[in-house]
Amino acid sequence: MPDPEKRFAEEWRDAAYNCFSSGHKFCREVCPVMQVTRNESWSPTAFHANVVAMEQGSLEVADVAADYVNCTGCGACELRCPNSLFTGDFYRFRTRTVDLVKGVRSLAVRQEVHQPAWRRWNELTAERTHEPVADGVSQERVRDWAQGLGLTVGGETILFVDCEAAFYRPSVPRSVARVLGLAGYGFGLMNEQWCCGGPAAEMGYEEQARRFAEHNLADWRASGVRRVLVLDPHDYITFTEDYPKYFGEAFDIEVVLVVELLAALIREGRLAPTCRSNGRSPTTTPAGSTSARGSGRSRARSCGRSPA
Repeated sequence: MPDPEKRFAEEWRDAAYNCFSSGHKFCREVCPVMQVTRNESWSPTAFHANVVAMEQGSLEVADVAADYVNCTGCGACELRCPNSLFTGDFYRFRTRTVDLVKGVRSLAVRQEVHQPAWRRWNELTAERTHEPVADGVSQERVRDWAQGLGLTVGGETILFVDCEAAFYRPSVPRSVARVLGLAGYGFGLMNEQWCCGGPAAEMGYEEQARRFAEHNLADWRASGVRRVLVLDPHDYITFTEDYPKYFGEAFDIEVVLVVELLAALIREGRLAPTCRSNGRSPTTTPAGSTSARGSGRSRARSCGRSPA
């Protein structure tokens, strides 16, 4: 077995044996991949069993790399694992299957064991600085969704729009920008936004992921950014988990998921959600406007739900 694979197996040995020796397999029924495929090779238990086999010299990463492709990284298996449930509170321990999957993918790439489609996706992302989610993806078009909205570049707070939203679903960031405008919440855009790097990291292309992260952080620093708003939970995970790993304590940017910000603005009374009479078309108005006035009870009725 090559030295990098030996070191990897040694690093993950204890976690793998914790899973392999218990043999409970509770994780299988909450795994969406197992629910659909019933393929034991793609189960969280198998992911750890492979490491046991690698540690004993029976497997190499090339033998099992394809088994780690289908994991969605949802983490449901970690929550269901008795090793987390029964020891987590006391020992501050949790099963880290998602990290293991990402680790195997990264090891495979370093060992030149590539998934052809993933390699091509990352090559195109590197060329365009954004994921190839639609035709015409380019750096020049990353802010096309914001045309006519009068948004500025830079500032203490910026909105980071993921590749899919920017190029494939532009109505999403446009709607968010308008709602934030109704609340009087000021924000700008990046000077030169690149992909967050999260997809590259998830597929094992760590060098590319870090390069994208370094560019984005440098852009934020140059513009005096202190807070980054994100639409996509995947971006939130990338910025709150991967970026701190890359930059350590130097990463002091606040990351805010937009849905949480909107909830806070509603609680503060800066936004007042309403619905049209048909109960199907939600709208939002600034608090204090004529259409936003009236009791919470009447607004609740208009939205087709029981008042609190």
